[in-house]
Amino acid sequence: MESDRSLKRQRRSGIELLRIIAMYLIVVHHMVIHNSFDFMAQPDSFRKVFLGLFEYLPGKIGIALFFIASAWFLSVGNQTLEKSCKKIWVLERELLFWSLAGLVLRLVATPMQMNIMDFVSAVFPVATQLWWYATSYVLFLLFLPFLMSGLKSLGSLRHKRLIFCMVAVWGVLYLIPGAALNIGLDLTGFIYIYVLITYHRWYMRPMKTKTVWLIFILSALLLLFWNVTLELLYVGQSWDLYGVLFLVVDREWSLPVLIFSFSMFLLFERLQLQSRVINYIATLTFGVYLITDHPFVRDLLWKKIFDFNKYYYLNYPVVRMLAIVVVVYCCAAVLELIRKSIFKYTVDMGQGKLFAFIWKKVTI
Repeated sequence: MESDRSLKRQRRSGIELLRIIAMYLIVVHHMVIHNSFDFMAQPDSFRKVFLGLFEYLPGKIGIALFFIASAWFLSVGNQTLEKSCKKIWVLERELLFWSLAGLVLRLVATPMQMNIMDFVSAVFPVATQLWWYATSYVLFLLFLPFLMSGLKSLGSLRHKRLIFCMVAVWGVLYLIPGAALNIGLDLTGFIYIYVLITYHRWYMRPMKTKTVWLIFILSALLLLFWNVTLELLYVGQSWDLYGVLFLVVDREWSLPVLIFSFSMFLLFERLQLQSRVINYIATLTFGVYLITDHPFVRDLLWKKIFDFNKYYYLNYPVVRMLAIVVVVYCCAAVLELIRKSIFKYTVDMGQGKLFAFIWKKVTI
């Protein structure tokens, strides 16, 4: 996802491998949560409980992991407005390519169902939040230089106090069932994570690997216990109550999910692994997200082509689900590879000259 050359030189395959895993978890989550098949409405069985684990948890962990990896790199170095705008410039071209590709697909497949907003969102994917992550990330990059300067000016003590306030409001108080404290799939969540990551990188001593493993295992057991228990207790007529209880923990920025995700990140960050193949595949992951989570493609994949009504009562449904996601992931990665190849010999040949020209003009 990062396009800055300095970051390319610093790519570490352990973290890049984690990006690949994180995106896989997100696609698994999308297959379940956006499927026309209602997993939770099925009769109680081991099959239902096991498949139900994929409804929320993998995606929330995947989102947290994916942004933690970006925030980790963006917490060091000199983050300037020019750098941020250049990253946005590069990202916007990718967004436009896949939003317009999705528009063409819709025009071919369902022309009579199109409306004016479909065209508007295809041309302005960030402003219309065609993909929530992309919009939030662009806004985060835009404000990043000022956010980083502000955090550095706080110093260690006030930075720690800021974290205390944030964790108290968005961590502890959000564990109250039904809490509504305005943090979710938006810029606020990204800022929250960035404040935590920067304090860890700037002021804290690295934790021992044994300690990280202990935190990882305990948080994993907590997440499993919470989800399995609620699924065993769930009855179809009381989803409103159980939905609230599930989301106490199964949110992307909940304390249990963040503790598990960050400990997992630290374990992968410490891997002594270097692989050009892994590093390159990781550059395709954001394209996988854009393709598979485009609203039209998402409905096509999970409500029509891979409607789980076809697979739920067959043998090994979990294996089938995970295999389907592998196939979808690989196909989307190939499409993103084609997009990158096209860009390499077209829009990327200027090597940033157009951006440099525009930036010079607007900053005179």
